[in-house]
Amino acid sequence: MERFYTIILDRPSEAAGLQNWTDALVAGSRGGADVAEEFIHSPEYMGKGDSDEVYVTKLYRAFFNREPDAAGKTSWMKDLADGKGRDYVLDGFLASDEYKELCLNYGIKRESTRTYVKRFYTIILGRTNDQISPAELDNWQVALDSGAYPGSEIAEQFIHSPEYDLTPKDNRKYLEQLYKAFFNRDMDQGGYEHWNAQLESGRTRDDILHEFLISNEFCNLCAEYGIRPY
Repeated sequence: MERFYTIILDRPSEAAGLQNWTDALVAGSRGGADVAEEFIHSPEYMGKGDSDEVYVTKLYRAFFNREPDAAGKTSWMKDLADGKGRDYVLDGFLASDEYKELCLNYGIKRESTRTYVKRFYTIILGRTNDQISPAELDNWQVALDSGAYPGSEIAEQFIHSPEYDLTPKDNRKYLEQLYKAFFNRDMDQGGYEHWNAQLESGRTRDDILHEFLISNEFCNLCAEYGIRPY
């Protein structure tokens, strides 16, 4: 934890803050990715005004525990120059095998149930990080961790929420969101053709949603987070 303070915030930790983060990681209420995101999106860091080059260098040092290699840094800098955004780069670092290995070495989970919840805010509702309140994440995380809600019920509540209905979506967009949110991957062309044909034949979107939620792929995703799918 001290590395996040010194590398990302450029200062030593305060005792209470360090203890709180450590306790959360040990208890499993936060994963390594959760903590990393909260540091990067904190008002303290956001107010620093780091350049893209400094930003990428800090990600290498904080999340890979090394200096950036020339090819990797050049690639990420090109992504930023092409307008992909800093969160795109951050997600790439946090999803990498190298960061997963770092978390394993420290004996912590990379992701918690909080990460599971957050994916629905960002993928299904299209919110940015600053549009998701900690209280919203807390409420859903408690429901998952306590067993009050299974993973599928939370997923359905997001899909059926008034907020989701505010933006019309064609079949392709709808299916892309299901793949990303429930399978944690991009939609393949064969999958699109199959499910789109189902929709065009008269099956409803809820029919397709049900198929996604009872799939092995969704069950495996829930297992990764240690939650029951149903």
